[in-house]
Amino acid sequence: MSAAAVLLCTAAGCAHSGSTPAKAAAAVAPTVSVAPVATAGTPQELLAALQKSPQQKNYAFTLKLPDLTAKGTVEPGAADVTVVSKYDDETDTAEIRVVGGTRYMRLGVKSKDFDKAKSSSDLALRSAAKLFNGKTWFTVDPKRLKSALLALNLEDVTGLGQFLKNAHADLGTTAQMSGTVNLTPMHGQHGMVDYDVLKQAGALQTFTAALDAQNRLVEFTQDSDRANWDFKFTGYDAQQPPAAPAGAKALPAPMYDWIND
Repeated sequence: MSAAAVLLCTAAGCAHSGSTPAKAAAAVAPTVSVAPVATAGTPQELLAALQKSPQQKNYAFTLKLPDLTAKGTVEPGAADVTVVSKYDDETDTAEIRVVGGTRYMRLGVKSKDFDKAKSSSDLALRSAAKLFNGKTWFTVDPKRLKSALLALNLEDVTGLGQFLKNAHADLGTTAQMSGTVNLTPMHGQHGMVDYDVLKQAGALQTFTAALDAQNRLVEFTQDSDRANWDFKFTGYDAQQPPAAPAGAKALPAPMYDWIND
C-alpha cells in the first residue's frame, strides 16, 4: 500500500478491515427499503429540512471517523479543508482549497517508506517524498484524482448528504431527532465516507441528529459495532472564501499515478 493509500481508502477503516465491495455486499443483511414521506407535524417534515443541510453553500464543519478526522469551511464555489488519516505507522495530511474555480492541494505524508526514500532506487518514491512534505502547494485537476475525498465535491464535501437521502425519521422535535437509514442502494465512496465498508456493519443503521432554530444540522452521530461517526456543523452563512496559496505550481503528471496507485 502506498503512503497515500489511506486517503484513498477513506473513513470507515477499510485499510485494515480487509474489506472489498464483494465482501461488503456479502455482509449486507436483507432489509425492506423505507421510503420517507413528509407529512405536516411529523418527524419526516424535519428530516426534509435536515436533508438540505449538507447542500448549504456556506458553513464550517468538523468530523471524526474511525481512522480520519477533518475540518473545513465551505462557501459558494470555494472551500478550505484539512483531512488527517492514520494507518499503522503512517499519518497522512491532505489540505485542499478551492478558490475561484482553481483547485489547490498539499499533502504531508509520514511513513517508514518516506523515511527510507532518499536511499531508494524508486524514482517515484523519492519524488513523492520530496514533494509531499506538508509544505508545498500544487494546483491539481480533480478529474485526474481517483479519490472522491481528494477530488472534493463541493455539493457534498463530507459525503453525509448521501446518507441522509436514504434516511427515515422515527422521532423528532425542533431540537433533536433520531431515525434509521437503509444503506442497500448506496455504493462506493462519497466525500469522506466509503459506503461499501460502512454496510459491513449492517444495511439498516440508526442515527441521531441535533438541529438549530432554523432546522439546520448542528451535530450528526451514527454508531455501530464497526463504525462511529461524529459530524458537527457551525457558522452557517458566516464563512469567508479562503485565499489562494502563494507560489503554487502544477502537480507533476507522474505524481497523479503515484497518488492514484
